[in-house]
Amino acid sequence: MGYAEAIAGVGLKPIVDELLGDYQGDWVAIVNDEDSWKDNAGFLVYGYGSCSGCDEWQAAETALERVDIVRSMVERVKWFDSLTDLKEFINGDHPELEWYGHDEEWVGFKAKVNSLTPGDLY
Repeated sequence: MGYAEAIAGVGLKPIVDELLGDYQGDWVAIVNDEDSWKDNAGFLVYGYGSCSGCDEWQAAETALERVDIVRSMVERVKWFDSLTDLKEFINGDHPELEWYGHDEEWVGFKAKVNSLTPGDLY
């Protein structure tokens, strides 16, 4: 089971997701709460490691450990009131995003986010 499937299991629908990095990096995703009829959207970043011993998800040995990881993922979602607000954040000059500016995959992720319409969130 991957990250997208894990959060989908708790009702967060991954709309766009991308792995940034090679052996280690970040999984970034735009998510929506499947129980919401609003056009709100969330931005999620989850770091992954270079091997099964270095990666929190792969190193989890029990279902309870994975539940804790998913709970942590859900708590990390940065929610926006609208898709427009999320796009402004993704395209803005925010210190928490400056690390990704050099990343080729980030450019592709931003392009996918910018092409979203509110209808894509449902």
